Amino acid sequence: MSFLLHTHLDFANQSDAAAATAFYILSQIPQSLPHRLSSKISQQLTAIDYIHSNSTRISASVRKVLGFPGESLRVSLQRSVEQLDSRRDETLRVRKESDVALKYFGNLVRESDRQRRIVEAVDLDGHPTGMAALNSSR
Repeated sequence: MSFLLHTHLDFANQSDAAAATAFYILSQIPQSLPHRLSSKISQQLTAIDYIHSNSTRISASVRKVLGFPGESLRVSLQRSVEQLDSRRDETLRVRKESDVALKYFGNLVRESDRQRRIVEAVDLDGHPTGMAALNSSR
């Protein structure tokens, strides 16, 4: 058991030592790089236009995130336009039907007025003209 505990402690000490070594190496990179190497890296970053490509990537992400409310607004406006279109079509359909009904009932009123005048023109108290001629010939 003591062997396992000792092995475990050795492994923990080794991993701590490896982490400390890695931290030391990473922290010493800026001081240990030669000036020419750092200027070369800077030139390469400038050559690939790191700042521009990074800002383009960030702005694309921002546009995408800000595009969601805009897309939602566009969809709701499109839906409103479609609803107004359907209401307009329904109104035009009712108007057309109303025009047809107006013509029908207008003709009906004119025809009934014509027939009323014909009926009123009939003289029920007087003798028929055709019968008067028959009676006088007898």
